Amino acid sequence: MVHAPYSLVDYDAPNRSNAPRRIGNLRKNLMGTYPGSLGNYAGIHLGIPVITLELPHAGIMPTKKQISWLWTDLMRWLIRKV
Repeated sequence: MVHAPYSLVDYDAPNRSNAPRRIGNLRKNLMGTYPGSLGNYAGIHLGIPVITLELPHAGIMPTKKQISWLWTDLMRWLIRKV
């Protein structure tokens, strides 16, 4: 999932210790789950891990280089953990 503007990586799952420490230039900051959120429903109730990338700005897209870095790090994490 991609959101903005908190500039962080959030992770909702039964075992939050598996959260990625960093994806691209975004660092882990576990925000917790909220009633009605996808992280709460899928990550906690269904046990399906949810990674949320919170971009720094809602109206400013990352550069192509930053997007590539995000995808590369995300894919590496997925290959190691899934």
